[in-house]
Amino acid sequence: MGHLAAGGISNLYYPKENRGPGLVFTRAAIGIGYGTAGAVFSEFGPDIQRKLMKKKKTSVP
Repeated sequence: MGHLAAGGISNLYYPKENRGPGLVFTRAAIGIGYGTAGAVFSEFGPDIQRKLMKKKKTSVP
């Protein structure tokens, strides 16, 4: 609901020809997408980084 409210509020800043419910839902979907991507990265980012940045084990004599 917060993303829809933010999309509706941002609708007030655009000229009349650039307003409408379609744009509100588009902006809300973009906000939800960015939030989802951020959450996924926060959850799995350390695991991905650990897999990609593997250090070679060195033997100490």
